[in-house]
Amino acid sequence: MDWSQHPDPLERRLDWTPPETARANAALRDYALMGPGRDIRSLHTKYAGQEEWWKEQTAQETSERIARRPPTGSVKTLFGWSLALDWQARVRRWDEIQAKKAEEAYEQERIEMRKLRRDAAQGAMKLSTQLLVLLQQHKMKPRTGPDGVEYPPTVVGETTMKDAVATLDKAAALVRKEYGDDVDLIDVTSGGRPIISEVIVERPREDEGGAA
Repeated sequence: MDWSQHPDPLERRLDWTPPETARANAALRDYALMGPGRDIRSLHTKYAGQEEWWKEQTAQETSERIARRPPTGSVKTLFGWSLALDWQARVRRWDEIQAKKAEEAYEQERIEMRKLRRDAAQGAMKLSTQLLVLLQQHKMKPRTGPDGVEYPPTVVGETTMKDAVATLDKAAALVRKEYGDDVDLIDVTSGGRPIISEVIVERPREDEGGAA
């Protein structure tokens, strides 16, 4: 049988002659779960331990049996099932399916993390730009003293302005890293005076199905 495109190679085959037994299928699943380094003799060793534990609990006649009786305690039976029921081809296909699922899960997580980083960078850019606008407006706004006399604008500390600009630069760098060169320059002005900012031009990417 060709397992290369089968969606569930571990599915119990009741259409075979003779049908695959529940015990044989359970052993197949245990074998598959052992991973790429699996081998039948190791599975037999595992089953031998389970068999001994099961026998001990049976002898004690306990009502709560923790141990599961293994599908078989015979290594010869395991090798027979493996040959007759095409175990090797089935677990290879199962490994391929698991690897594909892991790859898809990783890719989805990577896309989600990229979106989180971009959202954080865009948020920082917006806040920094708003802060710069407010600082600029504050510097341009005349002060009115207690006596009602209007004085020259209050000068906001240059350290505060530098911090806002530095934050904006860092956020812009993060966005450039995520979007490549897809960043367009524009001016954000206050009172006709340019302050500086960068806005994002979102373009579809192939690895995100065309979504920004």
